[in-house]
Amino acid sequence: MSPARPAPPGWTSLFAPGGAGPALALREVGLPRGAILVLPAGSAAARATLRLYPAQRPLARLAQALLAVAAPLGLGPGTRRALRLSPADPFVDFLCAAGADLASRSPLGIFAGRGDLQRFVLVLLDAEGRARGVVKAGLEERARAQVRRERDLLAALAGEPGVPALRGSFESEQVSALALDHLEGETLRACAPAELRALLLPWLRAGEWARLEELPQGQALRTVVAGSAAGRSALATLSGGRFHPALRHGDLAPWNLRRAGGAGPLVALDWEQGELRGLPGWDWLHCVVQTELLVVRAGAGRLARAVRGLLAAPDFAAYCERAGLAGRERALATLFLLALAAQAPEGGAREALLGAVGQLG
Repeated sequence: MSPARPAPPGWTSLFAPGGAGPALALREVGLPRGAILVLPAGSAAARATLRLYPAQRPLARLAQALLAVAAPLGLGPGTRRALRLSPADPFVDFLCAAGADLASRSPLGIFAGRGDLQRFVLVLLDAEGRARGVVKAGLEERARAQVRRERDLLAALAGEPGVPALRGSFESEQVSALALDHLEGETLRACAPAELRALLLPWLRAGEWARLEELPQGQALRTVVAGSAAGRSALATLSGGRFHPALRHGDLAPWNLRRAGGAGPLVALDWEQGELRGLPGWDWLHCVVQTELLVVRAGAGRLARAVRGLLAAPDFAAYCERAGLAGRERALATLFLLALAAQAPEGGAREALLGAVGQLG
């Protein structure tokens, strides 16, 4: 095996150059769509880092399992990297305060997803390789703005059920970061309706009433439905009365959910797209539809059946009753599908979403 060499620009730019500490042995592994994992030495530390990768499809889960075995043995894909940390680096000091053990040979692992190599999730490890905290960090301005937005939202939501507690934040000329507790367990593969109802009901703002046009989403939906007769009809239906607004996650899906303590109630991760007042039921639809699109790769027929199944589910009906949306659930689903189609690139996913609108009726 070739000797370790210094890491290229990217995730190493989080750290001040010229660290004099012992060299950390890391393995950088490329993933689909430009994502990367930076795995530390040691089986426990490597497994803790691999949990940052939300593998959902069977082949991805198999690759994750094989990496968990091969990486600690120095086998498998990837490039060896060497990193020296400096205790005088303010960012390293922040990591230590959030849970990293600098005395360990494997104090951290790193994941960068969706091809954006300037936004990173770091798992902070103790001397035994156990995860003690998580830090999200951004380097370039777009990534830093996402981190700051999530930081501010989490600060505003302190104590909210199903929302991770903000443990600290960091700001320098180069890095913006926030610290969270590490949640034990794996990300979910599917969500039971009763669990989603228990998660989302407390997010309803039961003491408030709103109309669609009063929410930021309402203004955006008018543009989305401009070319769709079904959309215009759904918009008129949803605009026909008040409802309770809801805290909206914006990217709710099984891979962004964990159970507190490994077996407790659901906690939602990754709040950079969240907002304090949004449409109730939107997150529930997102969880169902995104699972069908991204994991199952469903076509229009299966997608429409999944949405119809949700609309007929007693837990979803009870939620909509509490939200003040009873009788307008189909209109909400139509608008959601059209909004998601407007964001999707040309191709199969967009065609499936638009086809599902037609079959939903």
